[in-house]
Amino acid sequence: MMEWIVGHIDMQSFYASVEIASDPRWADGRRLEDDSTDPPLAVTGDPKRRSGIVLAASPSAKRAGVNNAMRLGEALRVCPRLITVHPRMQLYLDVSVRIHETVRMTFPRYEPFSVDE
Repeated sequence: MMEWIVGHIDMQSFYASVEIASDPRWADGRRLEDDSTDPPLAVTGDPKRRSGIVLAASPSAKRAGVNNAMRLGEALRVCPRLITVHPRMQLYLDVSVRIHETVRMTFPRYEPFSVDE
């Protein structure tokens, strides 16, 4: 009888993590004033119009009280230092495909669930 090991991969704060990793301004947490490992960053709607919602928030933004699906205006009130960026879906899909390909090569019985799981 063959034994199975089942695992689950969840890429934490995926859109925000991709933005942080792909932009040299945010990639090095040591540059931040508060010495945190990531900036309070959220992928959102248009910050100039204060419209939209938070699609993804970095861990430090979440610690400051920002939640996914929160209205942008509310997110900026709870975290005035919040860095907002527009979504770049093609970038997220490209990164996701590369990660999924790596997982697929490592684990033959692979079942993707979503872009970030």
